[in-house]
Amino acid sequence: SSRQVARTPVSDSAPGACASPCSTSLGLRSATTLSTMAAVVAVPAYRMPELLVQVLGITGTVCWILMLAPQAVKNFRKQSTEGLSLGMVIIWHVASVISTGYFAKDVDGNFFAILSFGSCGLFCSIIEAQEVAYKREARRQLLLWGLTTLLFATQVGASLAFYGLFSAMPDEAAYLIGNVLPSILLGAGFLPQIHEFISSKSIRGYSFGVTLFDVVGCATNSAVLFAPASTSIAEAAREAAPFFTIIVMHVVLVAVATAVVCRAPRVDKEAQVQTEDEDTEDGGSSGSSNSDSAPEANLGQV
Repeated sequence: SSRQVARTPVSDSAPGACASPCSTSLGLRSATTLSTMAAVVAVPAYRMPELLVQVLGITGTVCWILMLAPQAVKNFRKQSTEGLSLGMVIIWHVASVISTGYFAKDVDGNFFAILSFGSCGLFCSIIEAQEVAYKREARRQLLLWGLTTLLFATQVGASLAFYGLFSAMPDEAAYLIGNVLPSILLGAGFLPQIHEFISSKSIRGYSFGVTLFDVVGCATNSAVLFAPASTSIAEAAREAAPFFTIIVMHVVLVAVATAVVCRAPRVDKEAQVQTEDEDTEDGGSSGSSNSDSAPEANLGQV
């Protein structure tokens, strides 16, 4: 009726405003959704340019693949592994086998990790075969490649065995054995080489190209772990702890090598002085014996 229409309250809102509470609620929800989408779009996925992250990731993978290549080349040129600690190579080989089996649980997500550790194990096989072959005079090349093939085939079989073991394990146990243990082994592997430097007082058998590739690879891989904006600094530091450990051990290795090199001239000089003293003593004694024998010779002539 006209009275009822007259009693209907008229909205005092501005033209175009929502008079209905339902429409007002929908408007607020739409605004909230749009602001949330804008915030998501505004937050970058990485703390650095994405192209830089990709370049760092590729660099780290290539460095880890080629890490032991300089050592194998150095051994090949010398036809000897003297000065290189076989203990370091064996420990790193075991760590590579375990890590390959662990990361094989997720082939798609860990392809580059599998490639890196698998390549490291391959070069360990080559260096271990060089250790045996270069101590033989005959059929070195045949023995070298035969042992390399045998060791690498053993590595693949062991990695598959660890893959089956880790697949049947609880995730926490698999993480401790498959990730934490190899990290400890990689760090401990430096100790035999440091001992080799100190005991032999020489660094001639070790290729520092290994240190270069390893440090660059660890640094770039660490940067990639810190790159995602969704990852906290503490979590990234925890994941990068093995890389930091390896970098620190390389610093210790280089420091020991520097000390050995700086001490070597002093040791050589002392040895040279000692040799000269011995030669002087021998010359003096021979001179005195010659002088004593001279009168006897003169008497014989008389």
